[in-house]
Amino acid sequence: MIDTRDYAPILVRRFLNLGNYDRRQIINELELASDEERQLGDQQLLKLVFSRAKEQRLLERLWELVESTHDDRLYDTNPFVGR
Repeated sequence: MIDTRDYAPILVRRFLNLGNYDRRQIINELELASDEERQLGDQQLLKLVFSRAKEQRLLERLWELVESTHDDRLYDTNPFVGR
């Protein structure tokens, strides 16, 4: 079994390396923040998004969206499958 703690920083880094538009699109698609919450500062919003993704068991989908947006095939395996 893959230890997802090793991949959490990778997911955060890859998410942050996306453009602002792409990050907002992913947040909207997964409904990870309300309209009001989207106005938070970057660090606060980032903490909220990842906390909520974990709580709602959306890390697998978040990984998929981030990786498909990068489209560089750097990570072929989703370490968050079923989590």
